[in-house]
This record gives sequence, structure tokens and C-alpha cells, in this order.
Amino acid sequence: MENKLSELQTFLNLYNQLFNFPLTLYTFEKGFFFSTLELDDIAKDFLSYQQKYVEPLIDENECVNIFTEDFFLTALMKIQDSKLYLLIGPVKLDILTEGQITKLMERYHVPNIYRPSIEFIIENIPVKEHSVFLKNVVIINYAINRCQCSANKLLESETIEKKEDSNDYIPILENYFDEEARHVGGEFEEKLIFIIKNGLVDELHEISYGNAKGRIGILGDTYLRNIKNQLIILNSLCLRAAISGGMDRETACTVGEKYAREIEKCKTVNELSSLSTKIKYDYCSRVKAIIEPEINNPLILKAIIYIKNNKYNYIQAKDIANDLGVTPEYFSALFKKYTGKTFSEYYNSLRIQEAKKLLIFTDKSLVEIAMLLNFSSQSHFQNQFKKVIGITPTEYRNMRKTG
Repeated sequence: MENKLSELQTFLNLYNQLFNFPLTLYTFEKGFFFSTLELDDIAKDFLSYQQKYVEPLIDENECVNIFTEDFFLTALMKIQDSKLYLLIGPVKLDILTEGQITKLMERYHVPNIYRPSIEFIIENIPVKEHSVFLKNVVIINYAINRCQCSANKLLESETIEKKEDSNDYIPILENYFDEEARHVGGEFEEKLIFIIKNGLVDELHEISYGNAKGRIGILGDTYLRNIKNQLIILNSLCLRAAISGGMDRETACTVGEKYAREIEKCKTVNELSSLSTKIKYDYCSRVKAIIEPEINNPLILKAIIYIKNNKYNYIQAKDIANDLGVTPEYFSALFKKYTGKTFSEYYNSLRIQEAKKLLIFTDKSLVEIAMLLNFSSQSHFQNQFKKVIGITPTEYRNMRKTG
């Protein structure tokens, strides 16, 4: 038995070195006794969360159990003819930003004294695509148990972790389950609608479930069904936002029905991921085409790209004209001809649109917003905002907060 255990540990070390997969052996009775991760006491507590939580969810009829939570994937494999379990992972589905890690710490109520250690663990967890993770689980399971199990079968049996039944999964993360943070709140929906309604294609990358506060929620019995249901909701949100942005209702509904059918046809998470991006960009691009008719002049297109990329900087028409190699007078006339607005009107409308975002989605003061967007003063910002929107910035912010 000792020889077999030694051989198993050698295999796990080698596999980790070659493919960078965290692999940990343990029993439910005695806990961890071998891992390719460097586990201090805090790390063991962190991983014990998965052990204590997944134990009641294990399906004894399955050779491998897959669990999905937040940004992480984990597989639990029983080693045949023994009391040993192999924890494969966790792995991250994407690189987490500092803000996302901070949100995780806040969501799970991690005490400040433990945060540096937990953050270090999270930062060093490898990133793996969902399909790559499943394929490696299949290989590891066959190498150890000589048991064939397809990636599709694993996908169908995948469990999305539910935590309603307990509040003490990790000793150091006491009371981590926050009812107020269980589901993605209105901020995600509001930001998505705002971006699509205004045709802000270049800003779509800022909006994703991963960046949203709270949890998405359990919307299906399998991981694939859960993602499909999320996309159905996303499609509906995008459709409503596009109509608000000026898209013809009949056209929008036809597009929505097309995507509803495409969602159901998808057989893999990768297909759904690609379709999610396609849905958002399609609706948003259609609204942008309505708000900003196509401009065929290369000089003006170049100028517009520059203005959008520098809306937080102070820019003047003469500076852009100089960069384009034309006179300020010629540039101003050409700009008005192709956009229907003077340079100042166009530049100011972009800043006001950005100010609306800052008023809705941040707590920045009017002075801070005025300085960020290079208005000469707070009063100048307030006057320009009311001129374009019809109400003051404070009235706009209060109106949005009260729904």
C-alpha cells in the first residue's frame, strides 16, 4: 500500500509540474496529508472549505464530481479501493482583478489578518478554460482509476455549489454567507442597459457577471442549463435596452427570438460564452448605428476615435486638426458636415454621457467629476449638464437612486 501511495504522489507531482494543476490527497476522516500546493495552516483551512462543503454533495454513483463556485472550478475524485479522495484544483476560469479579489474577501467576510494569505493563494491558483479543465480531469481519472468518463458526461453532472444550509464552512471565514450578496443586484443590470441603450460598444468589455456584485444565482439543475438560463436573461435585458436606445421593437423581438433558439442549440460552455459576447455586441452595435450614423470620412473617423479615447483629457479642435495635418477651420467645417455637431458640442456630449455614468455608478462628488472631465469648474459642469440633460447632476443622481 505504501509503495502504491508513493507512486501516486510521484505521479501527482509530475502531472502538476507538466500541466500546472493543483492536486491534493485527503480523507474525510483525517483531512489533508499530501498536496502539490504549499499549504500552510491558513491554506489548509481555505481548502478545507471545499472538503467540508462538497462532502454532502458527492454523488457516489459518479466516478468524479465537478463543482463550480464564483470564478473557480474543482473536481473531487474518489480513488478506487481506498478511502482516499483526490481534489483536482481549484482552478480559476479567468484572471481575477484586484477589485474582484477584494469583493471575494468582502463577500466571505475574511478577517483582515488573513487576507494577505488568502489573496496570495487566489493569485497563484492557475487559470484554465472550462473545457481544458474537464479534459484533464478525464485523463487523471483514467490514469489513476482506469475508469473512462467523458468530458460531456462530467459537464452534464456538474454541480453548481449551493450554500444556503450552513454558515460555517471555513473556520476562518465565519458567517461568510451574506444573504444580501446572494444574487447579482441591480447594478449589473443597470450598467448593461446603460451601455447598450447608448450604443457604447467600446465599453462592453467593462460589463460581465464576473465583475458584478453578488452572485448570479442557481438557475438550472446542471452547469450547462444554468449558463443557458443566464443567457436567456441576458438576451432579454439586451433586447429591452436596445428598444430604449431607439431600435425598432419588431426588429428587436425578431433578433431576440433568433438568439433564444441559438442558446438552446448550444452544447458546450465555450459555445455559450461566444454567444454571450455576440448577443451583447450585436444589440449594442445596432443601437450605435442608430445613434451615430456611419461616417465615411477617414479624417473624421480618426478624430472621433481620438476624442472617445481622450474624453478624460482636455482637448481642443486645433490640436486634433494639427495632428491630422489640416487647418482648424477646415477640420471644424468637415466635422460639422459629417457629425451634424460642432466639435465643442460633440466633445461636450461625450463628457456629459461619461458624467451620467459616474453619477449613477460611483459616489464621486460633483467637484471630482468636474475635475475628472476637465470642466473649468463645478458650476460650469452643472450648467452644461442641465443644458444637455434638462436637469442638474444632483437631480439626475437622486432620480436614478430612487428608481
